[in-house]
Amino acid sequence: MSESINQPSNEHLFHNALKMEPGDREAYLDKACEKNPAQKEEIQSLLASHDEAATFLSDEPTPLQKALFQAPKSIQQYRLTEKIGEGAMGVVFKAKDSILGRTVAIKFLKPEIYPTIHSVDRLKREAKALAVVNSPHIATIHDFIESEGTCAIVLEYVDGEHLRMRLDRRPMGIEEAIHIASLICKGLKKAHDKGIVHRDLKPSNISGVEEKLRSLYDLQIVDRRIDEIRNLRGELPLEVQDLEDEIAGMQTRFSKVEEEISSAKNEIKGHKQLIKECQEKISKYEEQQKNVRNNREFDAIAKETEYQELEIQLAEKHIGEFEAVLETRGEQMETIKERLQERKSHLDFKKGELDTIVKETQKEEKLLIKRSGELATALSDERLLAAYTRIRSKVNNGLAVVSIERGASGGSYFTIPPQRQMEIAQRKKIMIDEHSGRILVDPELAQQEEDKMTKEIASLS
Repeated sequence: MSESINQPSNEHLFHNALKMEPGDREAYLDKACEKNPAQKEEIQSLLASHDEAATFLSDEPTPLQKALFQAPKSIQQYRLTEKIGEGAMGVVFKAKDSILGRTVAIKFLKPEIYPTIHSVDRLKREAKALAVVNSPHIATIHDFIESEGTCAIVLEYVDGEHLRMRLDRRPMGIEEAIHIASLICKGLKKAHDKGIVHRDLKPSNISGVEEKLRSLYDLQIVDRRIDEIRNLRGELPLEVQDLEDEIAGMQTRFSKVEEEISSAKNEIKGHKQLIKECQEKISKYEEQQKNVRNNREFDAIAKETEYQELEIQLAEKHIGEFEAVLETRGEQMETIKERLQERKSHLDFKKGELDTIVKETQKEEKLLIKRSGELATALSDERLLAAYTRIRSKVNNGLAVVSIERGASGGSYFTIPPQRQMEIAQRKKIMIDEHSGRILVDPELAQQEEDKMTKEIASLS
């Protein structure tokens, strides 16, 4: 639905013809519009309007007319902010409605064109034609101004790049071209149903807000699937890590118990050796008692014997304590062994499960990441992409774009007024849910993109 590359625009032909003598224009247009008689008729109409203005007026354009095209200013409740387009007959400004607070586009007739009855009537007919067409694919008319030496149409402001900008940025794929063409045809059908013919259809007159919304929702679907894969896999690595940490703790505890058992055995061995030594000393003292010479020597040997017997009793007590430790630590070791074996088996199972999922999803994830990058690049709106990324990082489920569900936002579940729902369904501007901060789309668009991207993602598996 774009203009032929080799076919000059109406504006180009009009300005070229203006530079020529009236007698030379006919031949020029015959040649330039050889394959497009309708275009020739259009240019001739514009030239006639221009000539009519030149003969009809002897005065210079009014100060207001001059000011409108020299610098942004206000007219009625509209404050002009910037020039956004220009054609053979008119200039389009972006403006702010001070009463309703909305941004609009205002199409003025050029100062040299305005005073002609033909051009004014034509602009009025354009306004009336737009007023009877109700389509999400055609800009809505808000007002008609005719005062202070000028007239203009106040239109809905459609944000975003137009098709000409999109075509200049990069080549368009077949599927994308077909989709855009279908949207254009829907808008044209609405106009044709009302008996209206669009005589200036060109890429620069076609805005792509809906395409941005679709690309953004497609990006969301892809990123959501990546999140699902990572969440599915993400729990398992954590489980595996927890099991490995638990097993490492058990092994440390097992080693400590082993050390305690070894230490207890050494202590028992040491005390048994002490008992043996004490018994040997007692036997020695008993032999010595047989050969004592007085009571003092006898008492001394008796005390040494008594001391060794006390050492034996104390050693036996310690042996009993350490044997109890051995029994307790032995039971602990058996428990740890059983638990350790069970956790190792569970770890092997989880590792196998993780390896399986990684093998199954690794390829899909890689392709999805690539597709996400492609969609982000194709969006070609850095501010919108930045907003999308920022919203995703702040919400729990990572959904930056949500559709309307049963009259409410899918992000906050607060009811959306019917008028706002209609604006969302028109897809002419980016709408934000005031409660959740998420970007809103209508259910039909969401379902269409879900169906399309489900098939595309399935093909990646």
